[in-house]
Amino acid sequence: MNAHHSTHAPSDNARAPLARVALDGGVRLAIAPGTGEAYDTLSRFHYLAGAPAVPAGVRVAIDADRALLAGVLVLAMPTLNGVWRNLAWPGRYASGDKRRCAARLNREVRCIARVIVDPRYRGLGVARALVRAYLDAPLTPATEAVAAMGSACGFFAAAGMTPYALPVHEGDARLMDALESREIEAALLGDRARQRKAAGDPLLVRELRRWARARTTTRAIAEASPALLAREAARRLSVRPVAYAHTACPGPGRVKEPIPCKDAPGAKDRALAASTIASSLAKPLPTTASPNPPSRAPRASSRTR
Repeated sequence: MNAHHSTHAPSDNARAPLARVALDGGVRLAIAPGTGEAYDTLSRFHYLAGAPAVPAGVRVAIDADRALLAGVLVLAMPTLNGVWRNLAWPGRYASGDKRRCAARLNREVRCIARVIVDPRYRGLGVARALVRAYLDAPLTPATEAVAAMGSACGFFAAAGMTPYALPVHEGDARLMDALESREIEAALLGDRARQRKAAGDPLLVRELRRWARARTTTRAIAEASPALLAREAARRLSVRPVAYAHTACPGPGRVKEPIPCKDAPGAKDRALAASTIASSLAKPLPTTASPNPPSRAPRASSRTR
């Protein structure tokens, strides 16, 4: 996917919205299905390079008054291994039959792999609105997300997902031990003086490269300069990743098959709300964009997954 520089809503967003949401600042969002074009448009604003390995769907948030792309949510197929799943859905995806578990996982779970908000719309609740709209009409009964900066941004939990703290990665623990032996706090590796100290220490340089090789997301920079490795380590070690899970149709400790949840708590209220939303969608979205960006002053930026 190649990055585009226009933030006008892609043409596929003329589809009927799944929901309309009024945000602070007078912004009215229409949330609808989208395509990879929307991700291409905003991908440069995300802290992770590259698209999800196996995309499975897109939801877009459109500023309904200006027809501008405010945010995008990208779904992906789940990874086969996830230590958080046995906390969220005990035993459901951890039986002895790996092939059967994989088939069930692919059938029942989708992962929210990216949530990106245009910087002009950050701080207004766009990310939370995107996640909530998806959870109200998910593709599968179970939804998960793993946010590398999860403890620094709370929109998944605000949208109704349950957080699960992940155990410290073995590579992270080893690097933190090495830093501690040199009396350096991991979070302070972003400081240039400490980067120079790390770059001049053969032990720390070796451990930084070993740390980078231990993860698929950092393997490509394993031979980069020690200063760059130190900055990346500071960013990743200063905030713990968090997994999030949500079950659309909860059962007693298990995920049910994707069937209508008529008896689920709040189902009648959600059905009434859905009916109200559906009737309000008769008015089409604007087809032309305002030449000016939102005039309001954005709030303080918040990180997106």
